[in-house]
Amino acid sequence: MTSYAPYSNAMRLGQGFNSYAQTICIDNAVVFDGVSKNPPPPPAAPEDDAQKQVVTYSAGFVDKLSDVVEATNLSPSTSIKSGSIGNSGKGGGGFIDCDKFKEAHLNYLVHAKVTVQSSPQSGTETPRFQRIKSLPPHLFHRTFGDCFISGFLSGGEFSALVSFRFLPGVDLTLGRKLAMAALTPLGGDAAGEEAGEGAGVGGVGGVGADVHVLRARRELATKAEVSVTVSWSGGGQRVFSPAAGSGAGGGEQWDISSVMRAAARFPSAVASCPQRIAAVLTRYTTLRSFVEQMPAVVPLDYDNTVLYSGDLLDAYMEYKHLVKQLNLMLETPHLYAETQLLDESREEIKPIRLQLSELDDAKTYCRQQMLRIVKEVDNIAKNPELACDEEHLPPFMSAELFKAMMPVLRHGGMDGGLGGHMRIGGSGRSGRSSRGSGVEGRLGKRDDDGEEEGVLVAASSRGYEEYSDGDGEGRALTEVGHEQEHGQEHEQEEEL
Repeated sequence: MTSYAPYSNAMRLGQGFNSYAQTICIDNAVVFDGVSKNPPPPPAAPEDDAQKQVVTYSAGFVDKLSDVVEATNLSPSTSIKSGSIGNSGKGGGGFIDCDKFKEAHLNYLVHAKVTVQSSPQSGTETPRFQRIKSLPPHLFHRTFGDCFISGFLSGGEFSALVSFRFLPGVDLTLGRKLAMAALTPLGGDAAGEEAGEGAGVGGVGGVGADVHVLRARRELATKAEVSVTVSWSGGGQRVFSPAAGSGAGGGEQWDISSVMRAAARFPSAVASCPQRIAAVLTRYTTLRSFVEQMPAVVPLDYDNTVLYSGDLLDAYMEYKHLVKQLNLMLETPHLYAETQLLDESREEIKPIRLQLSELDDAKTYCRQQMLRIVKEVDNIAKNPELACDEEHLPPFMSAELFKAMMPVLRHGGMDGGLGGHMRIGGSGRSGRSSRGSGVEGRLGKRDDDGEEEGVLVAASSRGYEEYSDGDGEGRALTEVGHEQEHGQEHEQEEEL
């Protein structure tokens, strides 16, 4: 089976590779013998390259960061380890601002991939596996990985994420319809679009349709904060329209219009300026020489880890965003209120109170869960069978369940991604995944006498488990005093 990984300058032909972590292993794991005497065919003309392109285009709303990672062929485990969403092989940090993604009401992803098909060179080289005789079998995976780099893909890749965060008072349903209308491609040319309604409706598309799209884009600019993140490889500065600006330094800013124009002209720009965008990965088991030399070694198979790795990524990024929200609560606690839960929900989850010590403990707890997720990624890399084991429970608390316990913004403030008062009920399981519901957690806080006591913050389908306090004695958490205290605080706030 052949797969692909984003290209980086450190990649070389024949290197061992770990497809799960997308990391390079030993060099010259496979060498290529028997170079053909036939010279390679001459490079094709630019117009021939354009005819041999394979173009893949997708555009649509995305709800989770794992959807972005899957669409752009990035590694969830690498994103968890680096704490960012982006192709590290292209240099720089993350492509996606995770906080803006979480705080936005809508996220629209545009992705275009262009592959330049080269002329086939049949029988030019024969790959041969190079074993290390003194290497123990249990160190094979760490040294060689599960596959090797057998070639490279040339072409270009364009990714753009448009995030919409609507202003207070804007109906979200109406805002979504407005965003969908603004993201509709125009039938007229780019120059007419920049000139206005009167000049931008003379193209191929209908006059009324273009007028409606332009009006929606102007109205959207007054009702929402629009953030645009763009990343591309291949095509050079021709991704920008000469009519709209003189290249990347011509002063053109990225917005909805420029994103749509760039995605439309990207294949023609790649035809004149292609570059390596991916490495071709081939499993060792496809080599006759590997089967002959290493009959007792079976490389790891990561095909069944995709779904679970996506859930790990979403949980990690959710906890990372919750840490930022807790920092804001510590700075401005008067802007927040404790979440309101149904009576049956109070038996399963306990809201986090607006006390500085408890908020700080909650932030520490989030970091601990992030570390557990990182360790889980390492465990999956060593034993991918855990990802499809029905009896294996994730060693961290569900991020959605912990989010339901956090304070929320009072009415009148910007949403910030936390939403309004929660209405939680049922079995206490996360709406995203039921696998992360059977985990325990413990927050430390101090009572009125200054003594430390434990607070159980995680729920499971079986209800609360007993926890151990500072003296090591098992106790159960009561909520009566907390409810009375919360009611007194609420009455005092209304009087003020």
